[in-house]
Amino acid sequence: MGRAVLRSKSEILDQADLIYRYRWALVDARYKGREPPAGLNPDVAMERHQVFNWLIEHSKTAWDDISLDT
Repeated sequence: MGRAVLRSKSEILDQADLIYRYRWALVDARYKGREPPAGLNPDVAMERHQVFNWLIEHSKTAWDDISLDT
């Protein structure tokens, strides 16, 4: 932890956008009865989506109340 480095706002927003797109691809695949694209893991994608939403918008919101809309 002593070597942890804070990420820039730009990096955080870029990763939030990427995970949103991954989640959308997963939702779309599920809706169409297809396998997850590119070996994406839906559970991992959901957790990352929640983390980024919390960092960007909801830091004062309870973890279980964070919206994961796609």
